[in-house]
Amino acid sequence: MSSIHHSKRLLAVYLLLVPLVIFTLITGLSTSLSDIPSAFSQNEASDDYIGAETCGLCHRTEYAAWNQSYHNNAGLLNITDGAKYYWLSPEWLHDGATRIMDEAYFGNCASCHTTGYDSDTGTWPGSDSLDPEEAGAFLGVQCEVCHGPGGEHLDAPMDEKKDAIIIDYSYATCDTCHSQPTDLSMSGHNSSLQDAMSSSRASDSCLKCHSTQGYLGEAVTMTTAGLEPISCVACHSPHDATNEAQLREETPTDTCGTCHDYPPRHATEYTLYIEGPHEKAGLECTSCHGPGTAVVRGSVSEWFNHTLGVYNTYYPYNQIDPIVCGQCHDQSWATVQLSIIQETVEDVTSNVSKAIDDAEAAVETASQTSGIDQTKITQAEALVDSATNLQRLVNGDESGGFHNPEQSFGLLSEALGLAGEASRIANNAIQDTLSSQLSNVQTDLSSVQGTLSSTQTYMYVGAVGGIVGGIVLGLLVGRKWSS
Repeated sequence: MSSIHHSKRLLAVYLLLVPLVIFTLITGLSTSLSDIPSAFSQNEASDDYIGAETCGLCHRTEYAAWNQSYHNNAGLLNITDGAKYYWLSPEWLHDGATRIMDEAYFGNCASCHTTGYDSDTGTWPGSDSLDPEEAGAFLGVQCEVCHGPGGEHLDAPMDEKKDAIIIDYSYATCDTCHSQPTDLSMSGHNSSLQDAMSSSRASDSCLKCHSTQGYLGEAVTMTTAGLEPISCVACHSPHDATNEAQLREETPTDTCGTCHDYPPRHATEYTLYIEGPHEKAGLECTSCHGPGTAVVRGSVSEWFNHTLGVYNTYYPYNQIDPIVCGQCHDQSWATVQLSIIQETVEDVTSNVSKAIDDAEAAVETASQTSGIDQTKITQAEALVDSATNLQRLVNGDESGGFHNPEQSFGLLSEALGLAGEASRIANNAIQDTLSSQLSNVQTDLSSVQGTLSSTQTYMYVGAVGGIVGGIVLGLLVGRKWSS
């Protein structure tokens, strides 16, 4: 009987403890999650748009990076009343100036400085509220500006979530706001995929530098659907502002160097630029390939030129001189110097090409020579390959030696010497082989002549011996008969 009472007391204690434990766990969990964004306020703000904080519940790394980015800080706006807005610019934009605009003027800015903006109504989620917190919940360039409304993505089953959100690697996504202008459509980057596809040497490995998906490390092949050429998000991270201009690499030059490096790639601009005079002077690739002007709202303004051209840098993109040189040098002097460098490199390159052609011809003749020393051919071929690679390095730079004149001349001179040495080895091997063969023929001929001379001597001795023998025999016979 006492054991029954004891069991009942234990059950009563358990019934009291279970709710207490559950309450403690819930309280502790809510406390530990206090730094995680809440989804409820965002869901209430809009049925379609859920806000960056909700996205951050799952995509915490991206959210943390985005939270410090220019995109997040592109909409520091506060409503003062129903018709006026404060625009509190970050330091990098408009010199950090505070602007006050009426609702009509703000409509010119809201499409790119808010999330979920409806151009038909001129509103965005929460914009009809006079509560700054509610009205500001969708300010700035949040996740859904690029990825589309996230409501469907949030509600979709786990295996369907990726199909319920926009993942667009094209420059058109960025061009929606950065259209004053980026000019990326006119650049070599925009034709990078087509260039790779049309090459006779095309392979999947080309996509690392000829497609955005390949550059970002996705497993893609030439037959992957939806491939994009090198676009904005290849060089710039939409989320992370650790580096200048949200570049994926620390500096603009390092960013260029991820593809324009040799070996193993055929684009060699970075390879020669490093340790060149302008790199030593502290300039980045974009110091020359970035400056430009464009027509913005009817007037000519300075703008970063994403064609990355130098000769076609300034609006209306029909200049024939490298105008950017005038930023640091006297323009006339710089233009003359550039011409001298490029013309000289062109002439030397022509001489190297001829020397390589001569070397290849000599190696080909040597390889067809019977009995030649194959090690000599292998040695000459290796020298030709080295000379060709050095010339390819200079040609792949496509600056005509400008990025690093001293190194370009040095590489071409070395290539010229290697090609000449290859020709010498191949031709000497041919001469040595033919001389050896001729010497063998002469030895054989001497041997034949020696053999022939000995035979004739034996014939002469035999003939004389026969005559003498005949005379003696005749004398002996004559005596016999006379007696």
